[in-house]
Amino acid sequence: MLKPASIIMDFVPSEKHCRNCNQVMPIKAKYCLDCGQKYTTGKVSLWQFIVDLSDAIFDIDSKTIRSIKGLFIPGRLTTEYFKGRHVDFVKPLRLFIFWGIVAFALLAYRSEKFFNLPSAQKSIDAAYSLRYNAHLDTVSAQLRKEMRWNRNNDRLLDSIFARMSVNTLDSFELGYFNLTKSGDPFEPLKLSTANVYLDDPDKVLDQLGINDFSSRFQLKQIIRMTRDPDNFIQFIIGKLTWMVLLTLVMFALVLKIIYIRNKRYYVEHLVFSLHCHTFLLVMAALGLLIYDNVSPAWVLSLTQIAIILYFFLAMKGYYGQSWGKTLAKMIILFFSYIFMASMALVITLFIGALLF
Repeated sequence: MLKPASIIMDFVPSEKHCRNCNQVMPIKAKYCLDCGQKYTTGKVSLWQFIVDLSDAIFDIDSKTIRSIKGLFIPGRLTTEYFKGRHVDFVKPLRLFIFWGIVAFALLAYRSEKFFNLPSAQKSIDAAYSLRYNAHLDTVSAQLRKEMRWNRNNDRLLDSIFARMSVNTLDSFELGYFNLTKSGDPFEPLKLSTANVYLDDPDKVLDQLGINDFSSRFQLKQIIRMTRDPDNFIQFIIGKLTWMVLLTLVMFALVLKIIYIRNKRYYVEHLVFSLHCHTFLLVMAALGLLIYDNVSPAWVLSLTQIAIILYFFLAMKGYYGQSWGKTLAKMIILFFSYIFMASMALVITLFIGALLF
């Protein structure tokens, strides 16, 4: 005859199911072996909610702090990543995106001062002032016709209208590429301030007799950018993330070529490139923060020196070659990088000008 205790043991479950993925779990398991979620009945106490929230916050903070500290030691983050230490640090792409957002947000915020852009409203006011001056000239000429000729009257009118007129830029020198023209396709063009800021671009181009699609499209985009340079710069800044991504992908490809004998996978060079460009973004963000308090020339020079030195030490630390070989490859990489960054910037500006 079975004892009561043995009957109870027969009904004790030997397994349970994960509430997230429904995977079978051992009865004593605290975490699902399939999805990693902690076992729960679905009910969460207030204390457990606070504990989970605190763990999440401090885990993110400590990971971020370790990643930033590691970033300032050239080559360390990449070395640790390929040793398999993924949990202790922020993932390379996420770290790059975070600092990209910070750097470009600061650049967008400081764009008007950093790029010394003219105010769009001031330019519109200048266009209206030009129209006002033209109207004054018309009134002056009409009064001279209606009034009996008198030298004193002329002097008086000149004095009055000189005081009433407003000093402003009366024209813009623009240019475009006329693809229907043989020889040099560049066409200089002079437009009045009023034409640029107040008039409908299509009507202006009709008056100038510019009819081909390419020329009209170029000029309308140029007028739009001239009318609102601040928004154009903001638009381009929004596309700079893609420029940097394109540059770092090509940077990793050059690394693959110059370290071909190391037999490393392309993804290793790509992660190294991500970490190096993340440092570049950090330095750019710091430079923008101290831009007002330090000479801009000093900020730019120190930032460039720090980035070049960092890239060199990171290559030495991660790839482990001699100082001489690292220096030679750094020189090749430096000139390749200038070319790649210039090409990426031209492509970004070109696409930005087309889409603005």
